[in-house]
Amino acid sequence: MEFPPEWDVWHTKTHWSNEATMTRYADKILLPFVKKKREVMDLEENHQCLAIFNVFRGQQTPAFRELLEKNNSDHINVPANCADKLQPLNLSVNKPLIIS
Repeated sequence: MEFPPEWDVWHTKTHWSNEATMTRYADKILLPFVKKKREVMDLEENHQCLAIFNVFRGQQTPAFRELLEKNNSDHINVPANCADKLQPLNLSVNKPLIIS
C-alpha cells in the first residue's frame, strides 16, 4: 500500500509509543502544523501555541518538553480519567472509537 508523501506512516517494532515516537510526532506533524497555522494567521514565528496532552509518559520527558518550549509551544496535561471531558478530539472525532 502506498500513502501520500506528506503522510508520516510509521511505527515502532513493538507498536508502542515512547519518547522517540513522540519526538518524531512533534518534528514531523505537530510543529510543521503549528508553523503553517502561524503563517496562515499572519502571526509572528515565535507566537506561542498550546498543545493539550494526556499524562502519557512519552510526552512528559524533559527532552520532549524542551523540544516544545524551544518551538514556542506551551503544553498542558489533561488529568488522568478526564480526557473524555477535556480533550477536544475525544469529545468529537475519537468518541465513536472510544465507545465501541
